Amino acid sequence: MTTKITRLLAALVVLALIAAACGGGDSDSDSSGGGDTGSQDSDSSGSGDGGDEDLGGDVSEAGADETATGEDLQTEEGVVAQAGGTLRIGMEAEPDSLNPNNSPLAVTGVMMTQAIFDTLTAWDENGEWTNNMSESWTPNEDASSWEMKLRPGITFTDGLPLNADAVIKNLDAKLADPILGLFFGPTFDLDNTVEKVDDLTVRINANGPNNVIPAYFATQLGMIGSPAWVDAAAENPSLDQAPIGAGPFKLESRTQDFQTRLVRNDDWYRTDQEVFLDVVEFYPLQQESSRTDQLLSGDLEIASVSDQDSICLLYT
Repeated sequence: MTTKITRLLAALVVLALIAAACGGGDSDSDSSGGGDTGSQDSDSSGSGDGGDEDLGGDVSEAGADETATGEDLQTEEGVVAQAGGTLRIGMEAEPDSLNPNNSPLAVTGVMMTQAIFDTLTAWDENGEWTNNMSESWTPNEDASSWEMKLRPGITFTDGLPLNADAVIKNLDAKLADPILGLFFGPTFDLDNTVEKVDDLTVRINANGPNNVIPAYFATQLGMIGSPAWVDAAAENPSLDQAPIGAGPFKLESRTQDFQTRLVRNDDWYRTDQEVFLDVVEFYPLQQESSRTDQLLSGDLEIASVSDQDSICLLYT
């Protein structure tokens, strides 16, 4: 609860500062507006090294599909949502890998991989963990060991099933990575981290009592890739750029430092959730003014910005 309150207060302070900065010094101006600062950590692992507009090219030319007209869908709030179309996102950097098992993903990497890989658990609207690819979590008496049961019937986009072996392979790969292992490893009993109980159940052993073990798997730790792809990428690192998951989108094409194009996974297991978009395209544009200009011109629908001038321009 304290963490949630702290985050809320921090968010309110940031919004107030932005509103004040963009308000031209009028002390009577309304600071309740503010817009999204979009302030994010730069992905220092990006492979670009100093380009600007040329890094991502002209998005209006690179994006072959214009926003499509689709079937109108009524939401619970009464707002009409439109199915179909292409979402174009401008990023501040290009991740050098889309493999969540061997890359400490920064903001842009997480944004891209979350569309391809589903996680075992997820965050709900109240900031609490909930089942996602998992069906249930059952702790032992002191919560030092948890049995996690998977939803049945989930398949990766290469047709292989999600099962206990796939979870074990992905978790072992992350903990064996020199960097990810340092980050995630201290949470677990490294002598006996995960055990197969049956085809859809694993037992995960913590390094001691831990009531929030399921929440860890709403992060990069819980991203599960096809076991065949995990093995192939370990042998051929170029396949880190061709991820295979079980998420709402799948990779159609990727040209590093230019464009990554994802298309909807029509076989996504979450039949209770509608995937409205046909395509999501990511464009690395290192120069913030380029992202801002293309957002304002309509060549992008989403862009990451953190510079005060860009924020004020978008705010007004």
